[in-house]
Amino acid sequence: IVDLLKEIEKIGFYSIRLLYLYPSEISDELIDLIASSKQIAHYFDIPIQCASDHLLKLMNRHGDMKQTYELFFKIRQKCPDAILRTTLIAGFPEENEEDLKETEDFLKQIEFDHMGCFTYSREEGTASYNYPNQIKEVEKKKRKDRLMRLQASISFKKAKSQIGKV
Repeated sequence: IVDLLKEIEKIGFYSIRLLYLYPSEISDELIDLIASSKQIAHYFDIPIQCASDHLLKLMNRHGDMKQTYELFFKIRQKCPDAILRTTLIAGFPEENEEDLKETEDFLKQIEFDHMGCFTYSREEGTASYNYPNQIKEVEKKKRKDRLMRLQASISFKKAKSQIGKV
C-alpha cells in the first residue's frame, strides 16, 4: 500500500483518506508516509473490535493488545495531529465484565477522536455462532450504550480543546 500511495501522490490528488486499516497491516513505513504527506489525511481508521486479548483470540484476530497499544502510541508520536477512529463490537459471545472494562480503559488511554460501536450479530456459518454464553440482545445494547457514552465524553473533551484553533 505504501508504494501505491506514493504513486497516487505523484498524480496530485487533493486529499486521500484511508479507511479500515487493520492493526496488523500498519507498518512504520505507512505511518511515516502518512505523517509526512500533505495529500494523505492524517487520519487512521483502525477497527480494533475490543481491547481484550481473551476476546480477540475468540474472534481469531491477529496480534494482541500490547501490540495494539504500541501501535497507537507510535502513531501519536510520529503523527501528533492524527485523527484516530476505531470500531468496536459489544456483546461478543463470552464477553464478560472484565473484557468490557479492558475496552473502557483502552478508550480512556487512547482517546479516539471518533468511535463506532455495534452489537454482535449472530450469523449462521461463523465460528462464534456456536460459542457458548451468547449475550442477550438487551445486554448487548446496554454494553454498546455504555461504550458510546464513554466515547461521547471523550469526543466532547477533545472538541472543547479545539475551541479557538484554526
